[in-house]
Amino acid sequence: MSASSTSRGTLILLAVVLAASVAAGVRLFALRLDRGDVHPPYSSLRSDPLGTRALCEALDALPELRATRNLDALTKLGDGAGKALFLCGAPISDDPEGIVKAVEAFAGSGGRLVIAFAPVHKAPIGGDATDDKGKGKDGEPGPPWSAEPVSIAARWGFEYAYAAVPGTDENTLRAIRAERRIEDPSLPAAVSWHTGLYFDTCDDAWRPLYAWDGKTVLMERSWGRGSIVLSSDSYFLSNEAMHLERRAALPAWLVGSAHEVMFDETHLGAGRPLGVMTLMRKYRLGGLCAALVLAALLFVWASTASLAPKHEAPASNDKLVERGRDSAEGLVNLLRRSIPRRRLLEACFEEWQRGRGHWEAATPEQEAAVRHVLEVEQTRPTRERDLPAAYRKICAILDKRQSIRKPEQPTEPGTTEEQGIA
Repeated sequence: MSASSTSRGTLILLAVVLAASVAAGVRLFALRLDRGDVHPPYSSLRSDPLGTRALCEALDALPELRATRNLDALTKLGDGAGKALFLCGAPISDDPEGIVKAVEAFAGSGGRLVIAFAPVHKAPIGGDATDDKGKGKDGEPGPPWSAEPVSIAARWGFEYAYAAVPGTDENTLRAIRAERRIEDPSLPAAVSWHTGLYFDTCDDAWRPLYAWDGKTVLMERSWGRGSIVLSSDSYFLSNEAMHLERRAALPAWLVGSAHEVMFDETHLGAGRPLGVMTLMRKYRLGGLCAALVLAALLFVWASTASLAPKHEAPASNDKLVERGRDSAEGLVNLLRRSIPRRRLLEACFEEWQRGRGHWEAATPEQEAAVRHVLEVEQTRPTRERDLPAAYRKICAILDKRQSIRKPEQPTEPGTTEEQGIA
């Protein structure tokens, strides 16, 4: 097997292995995305018990509703008329002022803002991590990108509080019963709750909806032409709750009169990145990228292996030279291949006539004698022909030719001879 065939086989094997690896990786990644466990808890992209995909798809299946996922920045929300925005599994933290003002404008323009916090079993340890943000050296204001975050609790008139949940430890969060605080038979009388967070010191604008042991865990207030709903737990919106403890009336009440429900993913870290790949997907340049990758692979292949078969180089240049031959023998071999044996003498005579000069002209008698020798030789049987003897006869006849002499030029008077006689 030649080296080129071995190299080509190796390249084909590597290509097959690479294609199989890429296919397996894509398949595994697709399975992970289908389960959704690559996303944070309470994401509408998760289909496992910790996600909210079941609620999102159930609302989207209703003919009068349209459920979507928000992957753009919250600052681009715009008008909220006829819309509801769900922030499930939201962390307890201060937020940039631009985002807070954007959600306030969304609710003020007629939207319904629903914020459901992630379950916690105890109060966070340590002080406020944002106390020193927005300040430079010596307490001076810092750059614009380090602006101090805004607390929605201070702006909206409530405080976060924490209570120990009975039977809860570091690894287990027990369920408690949150009971309804308003006279609305359409809502469930009690809902299982899985958090130690509750809302305290609330303004009069807030209306408590559910509480456990006198502690408000779900409340609502008007905001402009819209409303804001705060929930200290997100479990009742999860896929697990939709399967085990379905309370359809409560999610329907949260949606309200909206005809479009948006599940925000940006507060969980997901979003639409503004990069090269985003632009490529936007302008549908996937085919161009695939063509460039294919061209690069073909270039590498062409650089490593030639498509034309390779010739084995001789060990040395001596093999290209054949010993014991000269130019005369080469000419003889060429004549043997080109001129039949029966026409050899005739060809020699024709070439002699074609190449002779005017001073080498044969007499008619000599030419007739040569023709006679050629005819006699042609009439003999093939085995009785003697070409060397006939050739010598022709040479002898032509050697007797008379040379054509040039005419003598007359001498002018006063030449050397006349001068010598004188």
